[in-house]
Amino acid sequence: MGTNDGFFIGEEAHRVKLDDDGTAWVDIKKEMSIADWDRFERDSVRITPDSSGEEKGLGGTFHRSEVTLLEINIMAWSFDKPVNHSTISKLRRHIADLIIAEVDKLNVSPKERAAVKFA
Repeated sequence: MGTNDGFFIGEEAHRVKLDDDGTAWVDIKKEMSIADWDRFERDSVRITPDSSGEEKGLGGTFHRSEVTLLEINIMAWSFDKPVNHSTISKLRRHIADLIIAEVDKLNVSPKERAAVKFA
């Protein structure tokens, strides 16, 4: 282990069991990197049209992109299908919710981290 290891995100995985006997599982990242957060936040912003139907360049709303969050975090799984956008998009809601809950436990958003740091 080098002296700078505490400053960078590694490739460690956290296994999420999806059934009682552990035969169905998903490995997710233990922590999202700054680039991961940038992608997630970028994909979660929705530009809202004004009353004329034109998009506002400076306005928008945050709508959590759960598919992007799963794409960023799922590293491997026990299923016979590849881990990609198409298969992740087809996960059943309750399975996606279970995985997202684990992602949320492992990651504190940059905004939440800043609020704790400066409170």
